[in-house]
Amino acid sequence: MSIIEELNEHEKRQLEIMDFYNSGYTYEEIAKFMFMSVNTIKTIVNTWIKNLPSTSQEFVRNKHRIEKKAKKETVKAINYEATREMGDKAFILKNRSIYKTKENGNIILKSENELECKVTWDTPRRLNNDSREEKREEFKPTISTTVGQVVSSHYSKEMSNTRLLSNEERKIIYNSNYLN
Repeated sequence: MSIIEELNEHEKRQLEIMDFYNSGYTYEEIAKFMFMSVNTIKTIVNTWIKNLPSTSQEFVRNKHRIEKKAKKETVKAINYEATREMGDKAFILKNRSIYKTKENGNIILKSENELECKVTWDTPRRLNNDSREEKREEFKPTISTTVGQVVSSHYSKEMSNTRLLSNEERKIIYNSNYLN
């Protein structure tokens, strides 16, 4: 008879939680795997670690940090490899049937109920439309002529005049509340 067979269900569950913790998983991820709350997982892990000698406590926490960083690097490498051949934009353009376009131009993945199938983890969820024209109010100076001259001298139509405003020009704009 092995040692694990002698453990009751509660002890087996604690052992499984500590295996996940030592593999670098966060409390939230462990809670999702074990169908438990995050606070329960934190309590179980922390009481388990507190019962260890102080040197072992530091060893377990350091091992968790190292494994967590290694897991993060692995996920980063996998994501890089997944998007290296075909980027998100190219994938979305090739598979338009699984996406819907919102009013603002953003492209979003349809829900699984709409698709009637599952999608893989590396399927892009959304593509923001960066080239859309946002509605902007036209800037019309209606203050004094002095301020208009200062602003037009600084912001010429050709944008070729890139000089900085002089102190006098700054004072005129500041005193007239032109920017407020």
